[in-house]
Amino acid sequence: MKGVQWLLLAGVVASALGAGHASGAPPLGTYLHVSWDKTPEALYRVLNALDDLGYQFIFLEVGGNLRLDGVQGLEGKGAWTSQEVRAFVRAAKSRGIRVYPVVSLLSHPECGPQHARYVDPQLGLRLWEDGVYDFVRQVVVETLKVFRDGQSGPMYFHVRLDEAREVIAANAKRLGRAPDEVLADHVLRLREIIGAAGARMVMYHDMLLSPEDVSIGTALGGPPISTARALDRLPRDIVINFWLYDFMAEHAPAIEHFTRRGFPVWVSPWLAPELGLSQYARQHGLPVVGTTWCPLFGIGRHYGLQRALFTTGFYLRHPGAPAPHALPFSPRLRVVRSLAAPAPCGRQGVRLLLPALRPTQAFALAGALEGFPERPIRAVSFFDPSDPAQAWEQRVLAAPKPLRLEWGEGRRQELAGVNIDRGEGAFVLYTPAHGRSTQTNPFGGEIVLVEGLVRDASLGGYGLGDQPIPPGGCVISAHVGNWTIPALLDEMTRSRLTLVDAEGRSLLPAPASEELQESSKVALPTPDHARAGGIVVHHGTVQAAMPGRFLGEIRLVGPDGSVCATPVVYGQNVAAFRMPEWLMTPDLKPVTDAWLAWSDDRGGQPRVLVGTRLRMPNGWRPRQVEFVPTAAGRRAGWTVLAVAVCY
Repeated sequence: MKGVQWLLLAGVVASALGAGHASGAPPLGTYLHVSWDKTPEALYRVLNALDDLGYQFIFLEVGGNLRLDGVQGLEGKGAWTSQEVRAFVRAAKSRGIRVYPVVSLLSHPECGPQHARYVDPQLGLRLWEDGVYDFVRQVVVETLKVFRDGQSGPMYFHVRLDEAREVIAANAKRLGRAPDEVLADHVLRLREIIGAAGARMVMYHDMLLSPEDVSIGTALGGPPISTARALDRLPRDIVINFWLYDFMAEHAPAIEHFTRRGFPVWVSPWLAPELGLSQYARQHGLPVVGTTWCPLFGIGRHYGLQRALFTTGFYLRHPGAPAPHALPFSPRLRVVRSLAAPAPCGRQGVRLLLPALRPTQAFALAGALEGFPERPIRAVSFFDPSDPAQAWEQRVLAAPKPLRLEWGEGRRQELAGVNIDRGEGAFVLYTPAHGRSTQTNPFGGEIVLVEGLVRDASLGGYGLGDQPIPPGGCVISAHVGNWTIPALLDEMTRSRLTLVDAEGRSLLPAPASEELQESSKVALPTPDHARAGGIVVHHGTVQAAMPGRFLGEIRLVGPDGSVCATPVVYGQNVAAFRMPEWLMTPDLKPVTDAWLAWSDDRGGQPRVLVGTRLRMPNGWRPRQVEFVPTAAGRRAGWTVLAVAVCY
């Protein structure tokens, strides 16, 4: 690495991207979706993360999911009330973040208001219907009333208009007009309506760019509909939101196609802002609008989105920085810290003295627990390094090659190798010996396996490389050289995968049982101080597990022998020491009884410790705490480092 990059990274580590907006960087915002669901708990957690990461504005896509009582004939009540959205706008304003509305007003009817007469549920707006623009005006005015509440200064209204070829063609046919004329007139009508309501219009670029102008994947306005011709009819005060998820330097003429004509341009990366769009935005002073493209709860299970929330702003502020896998800290941990809830009880003290680890356990856990504040480490650990399943990685590395994946009825795929660079068209297996992530480029698809089961999958497309390699798991990575590969990966995710060597021997362990093993129970007396304040366990696992995996039970035993039990469930109230998780309930809502009790990522390797508040009746004074693992908990290496009493 060049000396100047090391100097840059020294400043990066010092600032940690949470100390406000860097001098010279253009505005930073993101695009969030509440048009498909209602999870206010997740929305406010994401707001907390955006505040920590220096975001300045949010485009909130409410679509047809906002209740607008002033709009006649609107179908569906909408899950979000005006009061709820206003409360979020005020909460964001208190953090210095502005919130602007997004309502799809042509294409993507699933993200727009629903009306029996004016909206085709498959295509979008029916522009040929009399009164359609009165309907649109009502939607715009009523939506802006909600978003303007408590906000002063400029207001923007994003109307999308992206990927609209079919709806424009259908409207052009019904109206007997050329598609470019239909689009131009529609944009002008929207601009007039939004301007009269005191806001400025924002729209996506793709229907205004033709491959004949610039050959990129998001130039959708070429023949046969040729809607790109509408561009020269549009006023230059319309903000063009340019999106391209695999942006490279050679794609710059696509942005300049609009800036040369005098349009203000905002740019939108997705999962891989490090490819260059954020850097280009900084060089040219263009605002950045990151994108998520999933319901809010999806961020809790999507590593790429968590990383992108951090890196979109990071590469805007630090052009020339290395790829995410080479950073001296964990982008994912920086986001998960902000998403995790604070401790739900006050001060914690009176830590129980836990028994020292057996020598074999201490040796096996030394690497996983390195850096934790308790020294020397004392713990209750159910990790068993002698379990044959723990040696699966060594078997894989030593197995005769080539390895292959098998699934379904005779389906198979040969692997190019293990822990090697992924070449064109290749399938590669990555194990923890390779590093914290696959270090692959964004032009691929990856399947994350834990206990031989599919934990996560990025099936191919933009920015879907560099998945984290879970401790105790592996990643199947495929270069997407053609569009048959995503379909093949999707087929794999819906089957039970088997990894076999050249001699046909299976290499991945079978999932362990989730039955409690009473014979492995560890019981400790609680101190006299343990009363109504609550008890918190600080714990984690050596290996990753599948979300929802039942790893064991923590029991508090009262003086009369009554028991209050707290189940230990991976991804809900416990996580791997080296794999930060946004802890979620089974219905994908943020948990309130577990949080990151401690975290560190020096050297680029994340290390976390989860705090879990145990279930306990008010005023209860337990005399004993018991830890009971399942076989799955032993396989994962469930380990309790401390028990704290809240007071």
